[in-house]
Amino acid sequence: LTIGQAFDLAYRKFLESGGKDVETRKQIAGLQKRIQDLETENMELKNKVQDLENQLRITQVSTPPVSI
Repeated sequence: LTIGQAFDLAYRKFLESGGKDVETRKQIAGLQKRIQDLETENMELKNKVQDLENQLRITQVSTPPVSI
């Protein structure tokens, strides 16, 4: 191999693996963002459930039992 051929071969291998690394990093970044979004949504939903449970307790305590 000449120096030029060796360089071309090494450069092609770099592009092949580097391209995959870049694509993998993009996918990981996208998945990390999705995880963060889902964790935020989960926390908001937990808070909403807690608020609704509190409202239900208040309603049950303040409403006298119905006689039939």
